[in-house]
Amino acid sequence: MGIILGVIAIVTTFINLYMYKAGKDYKLAMALGLSYTALTLCAEYSLVSEWVKKGRLVTFRGST
Repeated sequence: MGIILGVIAIVTTFINLYMYKAGKDYKLAMALGLSYTALTLCAEYSLVSEWVKKGRLVTFRGST
């Protein structure tokens, strides 16, 4: 899911850059790019938290 959202975020960001360079109204593309980027981060955070809960990801603690 995170990969799909990441690809959508990249595509909308490129659309945003194109519309900005062309001098068109780019506010919707900018909002979509930021929204999909935030959703990608949430999906990846959820994935990693599930790995930690199931013990698939080893966490390292620094010695104090």
